[in-house]
Amino acid sequence: MKFPSLGFVTLAALVTAAPSASAQITYLQNDSYVRGPFTCNTGIGDTESLAAKFTAVPAQYPYTIDRIRVLGCGNGQNPYNVFIYQDDGSGVNPGTQIWASGNSYILTGNNMFQDILMSLEPVPPPPITSGTIRVEIYNVFDIDSIGFATDSSIVPQRNFIHDDMGTWHFAENQGVTGDWILRVGILNPGSPCLTQTVVVVPDGRLTTKTLGAGTEAWFGASLQIGNSYSAEFKKTRGDSIPLGTLTPFSGDDGCSGSSTMAYRETASIDPGSGAASRRISFTAAGTSTFFRARLDNGAGPSMPISFSWSDTTLFSPAWSTNGSFDTYYSLQNTTGAAMTGKLTLFDASGAELSTFPVSIPAGQTASVNTASLAVTRNRTGTAKLSHDGPPGAVVAEAVIANFSISPAYVQPVKFQAVREGR
Repeated sequence: MKFPSLGFVTLAALVTAAPSASAQITYLQNDSYVRGPFTCNTGIGDTESLAAKFTAVPAQYPYTIDRIRVLGCGNGQNPYNVFIYQDDGSGVNPGTQIWASGNSYILTGNNMFQDILMSLEPVPPPPITSGTIRVEIYNVFDIDSIGFATDSSIVPQRNFIHDDMGTWHFAENQGVTGDWILRVGILNPGSPCLTQTVVVVPDGRLTTKTLGAGTEAWFGASLQIGNSYSAEFKKTRGDSIPLGTLTPFSGDDGCSGSSTMAYRETASIDPGSGAASRRISFTAAGTSTFFRARLDNGAGPSMPISFSWSDTTLFSPAWSTNGSFDTYYSLQNTTGAAMTGKLTLFDASGAELSTFPVSIPAGQTASVNTASLAVTRNRTGTAKLSHDGPPGAVVAEAVIANFSISPAYVQPVKFQAVREGR
């Protein structure tokens, strides 16, 4: 086994701990590291692992694992898998394996915290209802292995090494002098994001709900990465009380409570919806496809609301650059605000061929074509346009044409949104 020859390098540079995403996430950890120097342990090689065991306080059960956080160091990057065991005993071997990651994750030795998000998994870990778990970070194969950080002291029998012969060891018996800086981010029981999310079909259908006094409501939808969307929430009764605060979350944000999502407020763009509503537009980005939105009623009274989630992407079934043919697009902005978007061309197999940014001034038209965009010749396929406006903000026309013949050949092609409203 390789572990007696583990190398140790103490870093003098300061490494800032990543901030907690939200009070909704609690981290189970053995280490006491906050910032400053740490010890970098190198030598977790091919088919070897580090692991730690974690026990929540009684009030935290049952909990859901949201992410695994680890501090990589020593340069390099390598694929790793995650395994979780029930581990209520006191011995070196864990209990029953309760979960294994379906994905491998590239971790880097860049002296920073890295989060492995359970929202990226095809099947996430089961809820933990009681007891102690052991979390293992397994080196799938040794391409350019990284080091793993430890703090300045070790809690006995809470940190482990799993060697390439399949034998478990207490880390302190293998020369490790600190706790692995390995943490489990859990969602507190009863989190509304977990238990009360209303699933919305993103086709513009209108649904109603009563927003309770002083409460928050969660909504979620499965989206297509690269498509554009508009989400709108509005009161169904007429009064002067404004609607609460709307916060969108990308799929990769999960239930963290911290949004990294780029979006545009569109309630003031015509048709304006006023203070009695909240409306946003965005293009779905990231890896995980289940996006959420939180509507916080703050100190407001109970109120009936309606909500809809629309796919504002425009689709076109054909384009061509065969021979002397080109495809021409006319994009009209129907609103009083400038719009930006992205025109994407796919080849006949559905693979993305080219993307082009598009800007449309307020109330005007932008025109582009495959010749001016220098699209590869003698290709055909389909197209789509994503944009940052509300439903109906962009009207598009497309034609496939050949002007080198007389009379010119001009074939209109549909280019329209198909899931903006019902």
